[in-house]
Amino acid sequence: MTEIYESKVKILPDFIANQIAAGEVVQRPESVVKELVENSIDAGAGSIIVSVRNAGKSLIHVIDDGNGMTKQDLELSVKRHATSKVFTSEDLEEIKTFGFRGEALASVCSVANVEIRTRKIEMPHGWKLISEPMKEEILEEINCDKGTQIFVRNLFYNVPARRKFLKSNMTEFRYISDTMIKTALSKPELRFTFYDDDTLIFDILPSDKIERIADLLGRNIKESLIPVNYQNDFVSIDGFIGEPHLSKQSRGSQYFFLNGRPILSNSLSHAVYSSYEELLDKNQKPLFVLYLNLDYSKVDVNVHPQKHEVKFDDERFVYNSVKNAVLQALRNSSYIPEVKIDLDMAANPFSLIKDNNHDILVNRMTGEMVNFDNSRASHSSSDIQHDIVKKPIIHSAFDDIFNRIDNNPSNQAMLPDNFEESSYKYINRRFIIADIGEYIYIIDQSGLHQRLIYDNITANRNGNTRVVQELLFPMEIEIDNNQFNIIHSTKGDIESLGFSFELHKDRVIFKGIPQSLKSGTEEESVRKFLIEIAAIELNTVQDIYDRICTSYSESASIKNGSELNSTEIRSLMAGLKGYRIPLYSPKGKKSVIRVTNQEFYNKLFFN
Repeated sequence: MTEIYESKVKILPDFIANQIAAGEVVQRPESVVKELVENSIDAGAGSIIVSVRNAGKSLIHVIDDGNGMTKQDLELSVKRHATSKVFTSEDLEEIKTFGFRGEALASVCSVANVEIRTRKIEMPHGWKLISEPMKEEILEEINCDKGTQIFVRNLFYNVPARRKFLKSNMTEFRYISDTMIKTALSKPELRFTFYDDDTLIFDILPSDKIERIADLLGRNIKESLIPVNYQNDFVSIDGFIGEPHLSKQSRGSQYFFLNGRPILSNSLSHAVYSSYEELLDKNQKPLFVLYLNLDYSKVDVNVHPQKHEVKFDDERFVYNSVKNAVLQALRNSSYIPEVKIDLDMAANPFSLIKDNNHDILVNRMTGEMVNFDNSRASHSSSDIQHDIVKKPIIHSAFDDIFNRIDNNPSNQAMLPDNFEESSYKYINRRFIIADIGEYIYIIDQSGLHQRLIYDNITANRNGNTRVVQELLFPMEIEIDNNQFNIIHSTKGDIESLGFSFELHKDRVIFKGIPQSLKSGTEEESVRKFLIEIAAIELNTVQDIYDRICTSYSESASIKNGSELNSTEIRSLMAGLKGYRIPLYSPKGKKSVIRVTNQEFYNKLFFN
């Protein structure tokens, strides 16, 4: 007798399969906006309008003036695996379109009410399709403009668990806004209009790349953008990077575009960071908008459901190309020196000099100084270099000037009274070189400013000199739970700096800020301060007030890369009165040093 078993493997109903696909393609309202806008771009649109309500939860409305669809195309567009862009396996090897998965509209229709209106320019009328989950589509003629309009209403209304896990409207709108900015940056030749609940966010006309960047990231940064233009046999890279003073603590102004598609890449970001290594503080992130173009067959964009991430055939080569492109741009703008190696010197770098009747062998390339045995004086420097590894290294000339820490008070000097009136040179938007008598003073502008701010606020902790600059419009900043705990526990200490604020569980509303914050950078500095204090561990730090003051002085100080005018430089130098040199920042970095003219010459410019 044959036993009959119930089959456990079944074919999923279409609506369930669509909802599973939607879990990959439609994660939040931003996913819908991204898919629909990409379809509009692929349809040849010259103008795209996006309007959202309730952060896209209630309505997402996308209008384009692209090619539109016929009745047959419209019917098929909401079916699973329907596509007009990929037909063979070879097409997957060289993906040149944006929305190519063939699941976007079908997935959206499974979790929302969707209405599509479309007309091709040569057609006398258009067509309207209405789709609701678990229902047959309704298709009818309609009079409409050329192109396509799509209404997505009540997203996830039939999947309560998914809707429940959506974030606040502010957070969801931020995702949508970020996607709109990325898309608009990727296609400067198109017009983009973006509304939020009938409020116009931006309406930007077709332009070139630098104008598009200025339109979206701020007109004030246009003059501080450095052009990038690099090409080799494998990849071409163009776009813009920001001057060092445009750097921030966050990564909010960093964009990569690969063959016109916005991408994320930690590897390529690191390539940019490493190029700025000597120009920025450790936690500062540079601004960049870089466009990469390479053979479509050399990259796979289908390794992530939202196509954010990509896979290169030779990632190391692309990494090096990006780094070389950024370094070249920084060199062209004189932010980093162009290194030219003297081949003759490299072959024979050592030279003999006299120092107090002692022979010293000096490496002219590295500044290393070694004892030299007079018994070998008859030998040439080229002979000596073969045995140099056997000689003990005394010190580096550069370490002597810039790195040696001298804690002997007798070796620390007071500044002359007329210090701020001395002649000076301003170098690389970072160093001030003052020449006074027989001494040269080298000042790091950021480190000095940090020290002056720190000493001022700690000296006035228990005094009545706290000055609060009242804000005409309060500044509201979102905070996380850790920041809330720190601010709540140290409220009095923070207020003593000159802050006046209301603390809520998820935000701080600042009504007043310290006068020491530079005009135009107040919000950026406050945000950085809140990020800095979030690293404080309440249970392990003994002097929390000192950490708060250190964090504030770093956040409020002049940044390296920020250009100062002569008045600001004189004011900074005047603040040094009464200090002994060398001077250190609150974190212990040397900020002001003093060397004699002869020392400077002997150790840096010897022959």
